[in-house]
Amino acid sequence: MHQRVELTAIDAVTFDAARVRRYMELTREAVFYLDPHVCMRCRYRSTELLWQCPQCHEWNTFVEERITAAEEGEDDDA
Repeated sequence: MHQRVELTAIDAVTFDAARVRRYMELTREAVFYLDPHVCMRCRYRSTELLWQCPQCHEWNTFVEERITAAEEGEDDDA
């Protein structure tokens, strides 16, 4: 289902086909955000957004870690 949606979205917008193929190869078996929530005090990681850290016991220290965008020209060997 997700691949069908991706292909439909790709057809709707013009992208460099080689870059799209490379992206799909790299992400096909990748698992993003295994533990996206991180305590800013002790760096404890969790799949859930917690109010209190079970490791350092501080309150309201969890944030969602995000993947940063690649800079232009990075990994252009495709």
